[in-house]
Amino acid sequence: MTLTELIAAMSIASIVIAGTVQLIPLYQNKIKHYELMSQETAEVEFALSVIARAIRQAGFSEVAKSFPNITIPNATLPKKSTTPPLQIMKETVLLTNPLGRWAAQSRSIVIGQTDALIARHHVLGHFDCLGRRISSQRTEQDLAHLGFFIQVVGTGANRTGALMCQSLDQKGKAQNDSILQGVNSFLLRPILNQSSSEIAGVDIQIVMQSKRSYQQRMALRN
Repeated sequence: MTLTELIAAMSIASIVIAGTVQLIPLYQNKIKHYELMSQETAEVEFALSVIARAIRQAGFSEVAKSFPNITIPNATLPKKSTTPPLQIMKETVLLTNPLGRWAAQSRSIVIGQTDALIARHHVLGHFDCLGRRISSQRTEQDLAHLGFFIQVVGTGANRTGALMCQSLDQKGKAQNDSILQGVNSFLLRPILNQSSSEIAGVDIQIVMQSKRSYQQRMALRN
């Protein structure tokens, strides 16, 4: 190999190496992006599974009320309840009231595309959003209470939202736990029973700060 050929080979090798070095950050950014999206998907799926469990529990509660003669171990069912198992409120956040058992109240506020959902059911050995057992002390009108809404923090570019799960503590007071961070909107659309005006299910849409949208339909009974 002559000196000229050696210089040409080294020049070509330098170009190839330089191009490869420039591609490495691009591949690293893509890998990081996929990892973040996979993590986001897993976190959203967890939040949706928590909501689905609450809706299923509310549905089972309605079945139990429809058949008062059935026997459920360790269950105390009221004779009559006019409280709906599911309640959907548009553009609403759930507030906490420090005054005793009547703690879980809602207040409609113009906060954009953020709705709220309350699921109520009888205490049948169920758990709240963080896996804590729901006892009879953690009820309101003898019904367990699980609420879902967006809590917004900050303004403008620093505005961020967290999907909160509201339950009752041992004194019957509302407590909020975050189950999903980085949420832009929480949208709810009721699915009505064709033979009545009662809610048979819910269409849920969660839009994250990444602009990715997640949708799922959940039936009250399954």
